[in-house]
Amino acid sequence: MGLWGYSLVKDKIVTNSDGVVVINGESVDSYDFSTFEQMYIECPYLRSILDYKMQCFGSFKLKQFEIVKDGEDKELFNTPILNYLNQANPFDSINRVLMMGMFYEFAYGVSYIKGVRGLRQGFENTKALYCLPSDLVEVRYRENNPNVYNKFLISEIIDHYQFTGDNTVEIIDSDYMFHSDVSSLRYDSNLKCDSIFTSIKGSVENLMYIQQSRGVLTRNRGALGMLSPSPNNKDVLGVVKIGNEDKKAIYEKYKKLYGLKAGQSTIIIPDVPMNWQAMTANIKDLMLDEGSLHEFYVLCDALSVPRSIFDDKTQFNNQSSIQTKFYNDTIIPYASEKAKTLTKKFNLKDSYLKFDYSHISCLQEDLKTKEDVESTKTTRLTELYKIKAINLGELKKELGYVTETKDFKTYYNETAI
Repeated sequence: MGLWGYSLVKDKIVTNSDGVVVINGESVDSYDFSTFEQMYIECPYLRSILDYKMQCFGSFKLKQFEIVKDGEDKELFNTPILNYLNQANPFDSINRVLMMGMFYEFAYGVSYIKGVRGLRQGFENTKALYCLPSDLVEVRYRENNPNVYNKFLISEIIDHYQFTGDNTVEIIDSDYMFHSDVSSLRYDSNLKCDSIFTSIKGSVENLMYIQQSRGVLTRNRGALGMLSPSPNNKDVLGVVKIGNEDKKAIYEKYKKLYGLKAGQSTIIIPDVPMNWQAMTANIKDLMLDEGSLHEFYVLCDALSVPRSIFDDKTQFNNQSSIQTKFYNDTIIPYASEKAKTLTKKFNLKDSYLKFDYSHISCLQEDLKTKEDVESTKTTRLTELYKIKAINLGELKKELGYVTETKDFKTYYNETAI
């Protein structure tokens, strides 16, 4: 089982105790990631960034509002659509289903969320929603080689989808698929957009090599040096070589007696004359920390996550401001588009869905700041009205009450001045 309980890859990829990648029991000398999922599973750096972004997006509270003409939209509670989406399938809420969708959009440039048919037709009458692994879904067109840039409706392009799971092939009507892609310069033959997989592959591979190198240095301290025959140990043929039996004996003693653990010695006493030649380099000269930080920042930029989110040197106030900006500039716009698409997909005419993040701590601080500003503004405008520097109409306009259809006295009592 892979991401959130779903099987992502068929290959078993592990790293053994020597830092060597092993795929299906066979070791390889290089990192050759063929899928985004493999990178996500293997690389902790990529996983930490992507998990953070997905968790931020998935932290919304689902709300529904009734559209009120000439007034403030009314929040609805305990509606059928809210109850359904809060438990979109037996395992997940809509939050986690859409988080998986975000993952596959990064991996393949497209996500597919299937609606399980109900007794009545239409996506709005589905009984469960599942995010399907994008690499297992194929698009079947209504015509051969369709010109997707010359169509008006998705139904003119797609006839159905084919999902190939574990020993099953399922045909899914296009009306029961929530097909969402990311912005791209082009589509491939399966209506899948370009993903960021290619652009970050090199950085992920570099990070894995750095991690592997650090592991070797930590466990083995690298190539420390060599024992060579002493030039003073000669016979008639010259310097006496170290025999195979001597090499074996020294190596066996080294493994058993010498090391940094309790009770082990830090020096070797051989039975034959030898010289020691050090080969150790300063770990700082390898610049592993600098290299890993550079590649980590490349991943942050590619995934549109602020670098300073992960910087422990960032001050708390600055960290909160950065998180607020991240939500306002990246997460909330993305979530708003998803909410609009779901509203349309569920054919909601007189209401709409909203993904609300106002409960997030950094956004609450931002909201409090805005309320303080509004309070100060209201006080200043009221004082100007008292001294007749502005009239009632100007006061209403500045406070945002510009429509006569609203009862202004509900918000403002002139007799109280």
